[in-house]
Order: sequence, then C-alpha cells, then structure tokens
Amino acid sequence: NNNRDLVLLWTIDDDVFVQRATAGGAWSAAVNIASPPAGSFIGGQSVSIDDAGNLLAVWTEHVPNGPPHTRLAVRRFDAGTATWGTTTYVDPVIEDGNAPFNGLRTTIDGGHATVTWSEFDNASLTYMYAMQLVDGEWATPLQLNTGDGTSLPVAHVAGDTLIWAEFAANGNQLLRAQRFSYAPREYTIPAGATWQSVANTL
Repeated sequence: NNNRDLVLLWTIDDDVFVQRATAGGAWSAAVNIASPPAGSFIGGQSVSIDDAGNLLAVWTEHVPNGPPHTRLAVRRFDAGTATWGTTTYVDPVIEDGNAPFNGLRTTIDGGHATVTWSEFDNASLTYMYAMQLVDGEWATPLQLNTGDGTSLPVAHVAGDTLIWAEFAANGNQLLRAQRFSYAPREYTIPAGATWQSVANTL
C-alpha cells in the first residue's frame, strides 16, 4: 500500500497463513485463516491490503467429499477492530467447469472490495467473473464477457476498474475495461437533529 506495509499469504497442506509487516520492518505473528474439511487441497491464492491496513484474502479449496467440489473462499481483516471476519464461500458459476477459479485477483479499499477470476467450461470457453463487496455484503458474481471462444489472461484490478485482454478467434487482441459504481451511501436524519449534529455524524 502507500504506507509501504507488506502482507504475505502462503499455504502449508490445507492451512492458509497470513503475515503482515509495517514500513518500519516489524512482522506480525503468522495467522492461520483457513479451516477447510480434512483432506482438502488449497489451490490459487491472492491477498490485498489498503492504506488503512484492511486485508482481503481469497483462496480455492478442493473439497474431497460431499460430493467432491471446488469452491472459492473469501475472508477480510478489519484494521479498525483488528479482527478477521467469517469466511465467505462461493461455488463455481459454471457447475460443470473443469478448471474453476483461475487467475484470482483482489483489491480492497475499506468497506469495498473486488475479487476477479476466470472459469473454463467443458467446451474450453473462458468466462471472466467479478464479485464486489459493498458495505459489508458480497454481490452476485457478474459475468464480464460472453465466453465466445476467446482466451482471457488474468484481469487486472485497479480500485473499482477491471482491465483485461481478450484474444479473438481471428487473432485480434482486444483490451477491455469495466468500471463499477458503488451504491451511494444513505443517511436518515433523526428527529430533533441539528445541522451541527448531522455534520458531526457524517
């Protein structure tokens, strides 16, 4: 981030660890943030940190039972309370996909966050998806492309803008970008409030 803080994420067997360092060079203790079912395999991972020290970590879990499946795990660290939230799980959008959740990318800015990934179906078509966190709630994954025979490298996430390349069947390469707009915040003025009290609250 702009404060030169660092964050590392790594896996050992079916455990996922996160460790942070400040610009001064002090490392925190490593924290195990995953608790998948026994025998699970941890796949791709990504982690982001904002200027306030909030973290967003994502990883894939290949679960061997119930029936065997792959899912995306998302977990946030709140710098204000110094606590990790609960893990949110996302199933593949393409249920028969043979390679879901490739190329994970994340970004976080306070209460807003974005996760992008790609999935391949059995016809080898590639689909790019993005999922956003707005004011504490994860939205339904949004499909970014049609999957019409294109091959997509990993999307780059820059704040609320996603950038990716598509290679068309005719050999042309297209650079695409899509920007998300966060829903405006709402505030209900309580009865008896003054302009000063509203200003102090906001």
